[in-house]
Amino acid sequence: MKIIRAQDYNELSSVVAGAVITKINHFSDLEKECVLGLCTGSSIVGTYALLVKAYEQAQVRFTNVQAFNLDEYVGLDVDNPQSFAYFMTQHLIHKVDFGKGMWHIPFLTEQLHDNAIIEECYAYEQAIRTTGGIHLQLLGIGQNGHIGFNEPGTGFDSATHTVRLHEATRQQNAQYFGGIEYVPQEAITMGLSTICNAREIILLASGVAKAQALKAMIEGPITHLLPASILQFHPQVTVVADTDALSKLSASTLAMLAR
Repeated sequence: MKIIRAQDYNELSSVVAGAVITKINHFSDLEKECVLGLCTGSSIVGTYALLVKAYEQAQVRFTNVQAFNLDEYVGLDVDNPQSFAYFMTQHLIHKVDFGKGMWHIPFLTEQLHDNAIIEECYAYEQAIRTTGGIHLQLLGIGQNGHIGFNEPGTGFDSATHTVRLHEATRQQNAQYFGGIEYVPQEAITMGLSTICNAREIILLASGVAKAQALKAMIEGPITHLLPASILQFHPQVTVVADTDALSKLSASTLAMLAR
């Protein structure tokens, strides 16, 4: 696992955006399709803004990119301002030149019966596999160590599935909904196995609120109680974090930082 220390959020965003641009342009030069795994949340907003700026300055194109989002709340329409679909269209998808049908996000209504839910999850897995798999997956990390909406206790072999959200996760997101009573109870998410099948992973972490989860992910045991700890198994993970997020790492870990 490689760890890059950014001095602040702006540098963090610049490092991650640069890595994404390099990956897309590499595949473009080969005249091949680049497959990205995308995430949402405050940590990634600056990265997406820089990607849009790079596109406007003709430094990158998205016409050769297929993209798959990590997760979505169950029961929110794509035009609901609190949905991850809406977040993506506002921050990236509608601001660059993705081709028609090249961006994907899991979607479930509350009215689907169990068999239909299983079919939707399977279809999302198959759509990823059909592309040949994700080349670069972007991740954030929750304060309880979740990645995607894979809450503590999720099996390491999990594929795309539905999950009942922990109360702590709902509390953390209540500010965006105007109260916890409006936060959905369930979500659909790529599983931990799906995430770890990506060839390369970049995890972003910003702020002191993420420091304990990041420390546990990097230095703690690999355990179902901290889903992000599974990334210790992955051969190509880069953590890009600011000084606050890295503040609880041990001196020996900090001594090995890339910068």
